[in-house]
Amino acid sequence: MKPIIRFAQPDDLSQIIELCALHAEYEQSDYSATGKKERLGLHLFGDTPEFNCLVVEKENELIGYATYMKQYSTWDADFYIYMDCLFMKESSRGQGLGEELVNRIKE
Repeated sequence: MKPIIRFAQPDDLSQIIELCALHAEYEQSDYSATGKKERLGLHLFGDTPEFNCLVVEKENELIGYATYMKQYSTWDADFYIYMDCLFMKESSRGQGLGEELVNRIKE
């Protein structure tokens, strides 16, 4: 089954947090999941979402994610997209999925 890229849904939060922990481990950084589900849910799925999250799903498991938001540049007097995170599980790297995520964000 080919992986699909889609927008995150509230039911994905637990798996997104697991991916964040793996991402932190990859970056050799500390990470605590405490309070993350509530805060991520509020800012991602609240009345006025503050950022977007695309996930890569394969066989009902999230294997990667990317987060991004619209920002404003005073120098350019225009908006641009800022990508905060892009992470794929090790077993899913090298398949072009990260590039697909970036292309979806560009859309």
